[in-house]
Amino acid sequence: MFNEHHYDAAKLCFDRAGDAPKARHALAASLQQRAEKLQVTNPKESTRLLREAAELYILISKGENAAKCYQKIGEYKRAGS
Repeated sequence: MFNEHHYDAAKLCFDRAGDAPKARHALAASLQQRAEKLQVTNPKESTRLLREAAELYILISKGENAAKCYQKIGEYKRAGS
């Protein structure tokens, strides 16, 4: 599910399997995906979702993913750029 970008379904599977880190990864990817769809129509919500995704990525030691989210919202210091 995850590799096909079905993040919500993947999160549900990981939750049921008791795999919290992978569930968080799927949730972060889902938030990032939703944010990208909202960039034009609702930039404020998109920013909120990307920030939330970045925080989740940091929790699961996916710093590169977090940095990409922070870059998209112009938080370059947090992104490490």
